[in-house]
Formats: sequence, C-alpha cells, structure tokens
Amino acid sequence: MDRIQNVTQAINRLYDMLRRGSEKAPLSFEQLTVAGTAVALPSIPALATYAVVTLESTVTSGIVVRTIEGETPTASVGMPKSHLDSWDIIGYDNLVATRLIQAQVATNVLNITYYK
Repeated sequence: MDRIQNVTQAINRLYDMLRRGSEKAPLSFEQLTVAGTAVALPSIPALATYAVVTLESTVTSGIVVRTIEGETPTASVGMPKSHLDSWDIIGYDNLVATRLIQAQVATNVLNITYYK
C-alpha cells in the first residue's frame, strides 16, 4: 500500500508541476550507476530545485540505499529503494546532500531529471 501511495503522490506532484507550466521547467537528464561505494549526484545544474529519480536494476528488491541529509549510507543505513522505484528530491541543498550506495550486488542505474 505504501508503494502505491508513493507512486500516486509522485504522479500528483508531476501533474501539479506540468499544470503550472514553465515554473518547473526541465533542466537536464543524466544516468548514474550506483555500486558498492557511496556516491553523490554528479552533475546537478546550478538552477536545479527539484529532481525526479527512477531506479532500474537487475535485482528486484532492496538494492540501493539513499540518504538526503549528507550522511554516508551503508547497506543497512538509509532509505532502501528497489527496481522501478521513483522518488523526488526537493530543494537544491537536498540534491547536493543526497548519497546512494548499492545494498545488493546488481547493475543499478538511476535515471535523473532535474527541474528548476
């Protein structure tokens, strides 16, 4: 149920963003491979205030862990994300503070779209 609510909330936020027009105009897209060492988002545009992130993985559950307060995640510390999970990150400071690490051996690719 929580996953359905998360997806519904993300869709509603995107709908609101589209309805408001260029206020949340897309800035750029990038892909990031997440492995066994914690990584930050590598190419955050200077004007970015929001990002939508979707995880694609060769494993279906519990494969990437993220933090947004600047702490270094581990396989057991942080918020777990699974294959095809989508989430948003609001605020430039949160984009900069986001860290991700692989929790299970897999090929993990994040698709990230930044907005202003």
